[in-house]
This record gives sequence, structure tokens and C-alpha cells, in this order.
Amino acid sequence: MTERSTQSRRARYALAGAVASSLLAASFFPSAATATPTAAPTLSPAVTAAAKPAPQENTIPLPDGLKPAHESVFWENSEACASFSFDTLERFDEEPVEYTNASSPVLGCSEDFVAFYNKSDEYYIQLSQDEIDGSYEGAMFAAWDGSRWILLSDYDGAWSYPQLRVFSNASGAALQEEMSSQLQPQGVWVSNIEHLVGPDAAIWTSNVPAESWERQKLPGQPGVTAEIRDDWKIYENRWFDDSPDMITDRFGNFHLSLDYTTTTDEVPGECYLADSTYRIKKASSTEMTANGQKLNVAIVELAELGQISYRIMLVPESASKSGLLCDIDQWLSVGSNGYLNPMIKGNFRFVSQKEINAFTKSVAWKDIVRFAGSLQFS
Repeated sequence: MTERSTQSRRARYALAGAVASSLLAASFFPSAATATPTAAPTLSPAVTAAAKPAPQENTIPLPDGLKPAHESVFWENSEACASFSFDTLERFDEEPVEYTNASSPVLGCSEDFVAFYNKSDEYYIQLSQDEIDGSYEGAMFAAWDGSRWILLSDYDGAWSYPQLRVFSNASGAALQEEMSSQLQPQGVWVSNIEHLVGPDAAIWTSNVPAESWERQKLPGQPGVTAEIRDDWKIYENRWFDDSPDMITDRFGNFHLSLDYTTTTDEVPGECYLADSTYRIKKASSTEMTANGQKLNVAIVELAELGQISYRIMLVPESASKSGLLCDIDQWLSVGSNGYLNPMIKGNFRFVSQKEINAFTKSVAWKDIVRFAGSLQFS
């Protein structure tokens, strides 16, 4: 295999979530220490922590065609939240605002603050490598000054809870403190953080059963078909040639990926995570086979560089419950002449066995098992 193809494959692994989460953090998100934000405006006393009324417990439907980033977006029943619109959002430097309902799903509105994604995963995956000129996936914030909504910063100010979990080993109160430390430098103070930035959960995705399923071709993976939910969308990854197809859920979140090749030169001959260990936390059987063995869909706990994260992978039925990741993190020989990357969902992090148990009873897990078990190669 040539040096160029090896480098291309490594880059594709990174973008699919298969390399160290620390590398992903460096690639996608500017840190508060390195970013150079423009100074936020001085807000009126109406939006200071001391002057805010207690948040209302009732929530209202999203106004003005806004799109939710997850199923449980809290939108406070207040005049300020009801008036939020990207069309009227202002920057303190009076430059145009580059956010729309289609590109920027909202996370929540509470106590005169709004949080939203800079750009959705769905927007991001449709960019070519040349079009990527910075981070797009962080959370942005706006504040109500009593008469208008003003953008608080012009860089990605925070990670959402699913993102923050991957880049931190904290949980519970310690994780909430880390979330607070992201918000406070931007002047964001709320009594209930999850009302503003969404739930503290490993994965944000739909837990509502599909209305229908349909077998579809995967556009960037010739000869591969799978059953797809009616509200999933398949995108041929434009970041690199022959990159994984990415499947987004109904919120536009990265949900599943698939990387298949019939060219042996594209299959890495080495394992890049030689010191990483794994533990299979849950496995469901499928009718798929590779190298003469049936495959399971498995939730795999990964210990790497002091960080704990999780993946959903296809693993041989005979795989040990734990061991070195390189023992199972190899390309699978499937179909008549193809090779499949076993990872179908990249890095995320549970914080307890209780969370894992709840997830394996969810619609989302059943959907993933159905998708993986339906894969066909020709």
C-alpha cells in the first residue's frame, strides 16, 4: 500500500470517529484557551444573573420554523423565547448573521438565553474538504437584552453534553461543573443548565419508532444495500475520496457510518491503536458472516490514552469479551470480494451501567441492530 493511500485511510478513520477522541477534539473544536473571541456586548441589567426571574417550568413549541437538535428541547414560555428568530438575531459588530433554521438546530431557550449549534452535522457532512474552514459543531449562545436577541460570540463557545462526555472522564456533578465552566466565560448563567444546552446523555437521537423502513443503496459504497428508516438520510462523505457514508437521524445528528471497499490496497495493514483495550458491554446477533463466522452488533467500551469511550461495532460471534482492541478492530472480509470497517457508530460515552441498560432497551438500539443485520454486499 502506498504512503499516500495509507495517509488517506488514516484521515478517513479520524473523520469517521475511529481514532483517539483527543485527536478529534483538536481537529474539530477550538479550545477557549486558543480561540480569540470578539468581546461580548455589555448587556442590560435585565439579562444579568441577579436580575433574572426564576425560569418557568412550562415549555412552548419552537417558534419561527426552528429545528430541534434533540427530542427534548426546552423552550421557555416567555416573551423573549417566543420572539427568537435567526432572521432578527443581531451581532454586536453589526456584521451579518450566518445562521438559519436549516443549518443551525437549537438546543434550548431559558432565562433570556438561547443555545444552538453553529452548524448541524447534516450541514457539515455536505461540505467538501476545501470548504471546511474552521469548527462548525460547537454550541453558540445569544442573549435577550430586553428588546432584541444579540449573539454573544463569533466562535464555537461550548460542546454539547454528548460531545463533552467524549472529551472528559467526568460524570454527574463534576461534568455539570465542566459544562458551567464553558458557559460562564461567555456571560451565560442559568439555574438549570440542561434547559439551555440539552440533556446530559450519551447520544441524542430519535427514540420514536419508524413509520416505515426501505432497502436502499448506499451511494458511496458500491454494491452495498441496507434497510433505512424513513427519517434517516444517507450522505456520501465528501471530505476524502472513498470516505465512509454517513447516516443522519431525523435531527440531522451523525448516527451511523459505513465504510466498505473492494480494493485490498485501501485496507490498512496495521492497527493504529495498539495499546487500547476493549470490553464488550452488550451484543446482539445478526445473520451476517465474515471469515466464516457470524457477526454480532456490539456496544464496545474502549480504554485509550486514559479516556473511556464507546463504539458500536460488528464483532465476530467468537470474540473474547475483553482484550486488546487490535484483536477485533480489523477489516472484515464480507461478500464475495469486499472489506468492511467494523465500526458503525463512532465515539460516545456512557457514564454508568444503568445508562447502557436503558439504551439497549431503546428504539435507537433496536434500529441500529436492524440496520446492521440488514446489510447486503454484492
